[in-house]
Amino acid sequence: MTEKQLLTKKIENAVKNLNKTHSNVISINGLRPEEEVTPDNILATAYEKLETVALMGVDKEGHYYFCSSLSSAAETLWLLEKFKNILISSVDD
Repeated sequence: MTEKQLLTKKIENAVKNLNKTHSNVISINGLRPEEEVTPDNILATAYEKLETVALMGVDKEGHYYFCSSLSSAAETLWLLEKFKNILISSVDD
């Protein structure tokens, strides 16, 4: 298995564990199996369900993109750290 495949598998396992331990998490797994997992599909799945959002990614030119609906950097950082801890605690080693 390549490094990318191993990372993909770890992320898939983490999402499964998040869904088991955090029932309020909206998963990209809500997509139908035949749908490709794309930014458009992920955003469409979350649309109108989120009260607060921090969005990060890489644009088509390879530049980092980040925005948040929170009004302060401190609140945004707290949210990111909260999700980081959830993700770390759910990854199978």
